[in-house]
Amino acid sequence: MSNLIDDYEYQSIEAATRLRKLQREEYAALNSQVGGSHYKDMGLEPVEATYMRYGYAGVKAALHCKIDKYIGRDKHDELADLKKAKHCIDMLIEYKERDDVN
Repeated sequence: MSNLIDDYEYQSIEAATRLRKLQREEYAALNSQVGGSHYKDMGLEPVEATYMRYGYAGVKAALHCKIDKYIGRDKHDELADLKKAKHCIDMLIEYKERDDVN
């Protein structure tokens, strides 16, 4: 993961610092994934990139869209979708807590 951090072009040192904070184990929702590993396998998750580029407001908008998607879709596994929506809410809480500290 550190190679990804070193190779990724950041707009500022602050963005790199934020990413390192995101990777700490204290943020359980950000270090887990519900329903597969396709985002975790990417190295830099889309929600992390959104936070680096747009801060909490961007993550809030993106996660609200994902929550709406999971709650509103009519698939066979409603429980899995509810768990995914809950995971998004947990991530939003962690981003908000971190944003309030900074």
